Amino acid sequence: MPFDRLAATKDQTHQISAIVSINEVIRQPPLPAHLLPIISAIDLTYWRTYDYCAAIIRLYASLERFILDVVGDWIRWVSKADPTRFTDSSQLVDRYTFGVSEILRRRREDRFSGIKPGELGGSLAALHAKGDISSLEVEAFYAGLPNLKLQDVLSLLTAVEIQDAGKWVLNFGPLVAFCRASNATIEALLKDLVDRRNEAAHGNELPSNVLGRQPLKDLTDFVDHVCTAVAELVFERMTTIAIDAHGPAAAALLGTVEHLYPRSGACVIRSAGNPMNIGMNVIAKASDRCRPSKITSIQLENVPHESVSPSNGVLVGLQLPVNPARGTSLYRLEGIPSIDGLLDWAQFV
Repeated sequence: MPFDRLAATKDQTHQISAIVSINEVIRQPPLPAHLLPIISAIDLTYWRTYDYCAAIIRLYASLERFILDVVGDWIRWVSKADPTRFTDSSQLVDRYTFGVSEILRRRREDRFSGIKPGELGGSLAALHAKGDISSLEVEAFYAGLPNLKLQDVLSLLTAVEIQDAGKWVLNFGPLVAFCRASNATIEALLKDLVDRRNEAAHGNELPSNVLGRQPLKDLTDFVDHVCTAVAELVFERMTTIAIDAHGPAAAALLGTVEHLYPRSGACVIRSAGNPMNIGMNVIAKASDRCRPSKITSIQLENVPHESVSPSNGVLVGLQLPVNPARGTSLYRLEGIPSIDGLLDWAQFV
C-alpha cells in the first residue's frame, strides 16, 4: 500500500545518493594505494559521468516504479472497496479500453507477454457491463504512457478517479517548500529529471552538464517529496472512501488540532465527543497532508489517561509521532471496514 511503497522507494533513492557520495570520496586524492592500479586506468571525468548517468536513470526508474505501483494498489483496492467509482466513470472506462487495445496491439512485447487476451477481454466486458471488476489488468492503465512529466503523472491519477490530484500535488507543503528553496517549479524540476534521464539513457549527456554530489542529493530529495505527495494523496482518498462508506464521518472524527507544541510532539485537540486511547491508530488529515499515526499519550485537564471519552468540545492533549498542523482533523481507524489491515503500522508510525 502507499506507505510501504514509499518506504521502499526512499530506501532506494537514499542508497543511490550514498553510492554517488562514496565514489566521489574515493576519487579524491590521495587515492587508496590498493586501488591505484585499477583507478589509474580510468578516466576520472568518464567515471563521474558514469556515476551521474547511473544515478539519474535509477532515480527516474524508482520514481516511475513507485507511481505505477501505487496507482496499481489504488486500482485493486477501489475495485473491491468502491467498484461503482470506476464503473460509473466514463474517463476511466475510456482509459481502460484504450489500454486494452494497446496491449493487444503490442502483445508480443515482453512487457505484456504474461497477460492472457481472454482474461483481458473479459475484464473489459465486465467494466462496460458494470459487473465484477476485481480482475482489472492494471497494466492497461499504463499502456502508452510517456515519460512521467508532471502533466503525465496528473493525467494518470485523474484518469483512475483520484480527484483533484493536481491541486493536492501542487500544494503539498514539503514539496512547495523545496521548490521555493530551489527557485523552481515542480513542473520544471520533473521535466529536468525526465530530460536528463533520456540523455543519460541514450548516451547524449555532456560532461559539462553532469551534476555533482550535492545537486544529485537535491534531486534525490525532490523525488522523495514527489513520492510522498502521491502516497499521501492516494492514502487520503482511500481513507475518505472507507470512512464515508462506514457512515457519517463524525463517527470516526476524534477532533481538530487547535494548538501544537512541535518540540514535544504534543498537540491539543477540540474533541468531537468520541472515545480515544493510547495506541489507537489515527489519520491526521489536513488540506495538504494525510498521514497515519498513533496516539502515544493522552492528557485531560493536565491529568494523564490511558483512555478517555470526552464530551464534544472538550480540549484534550495528545502526543503523536507526527506533528499535525493547526486545523488538522484526527480520525480513528479501528473498526472501519476496508481500512483495517490497510497498512502495516509498525513500519510507518
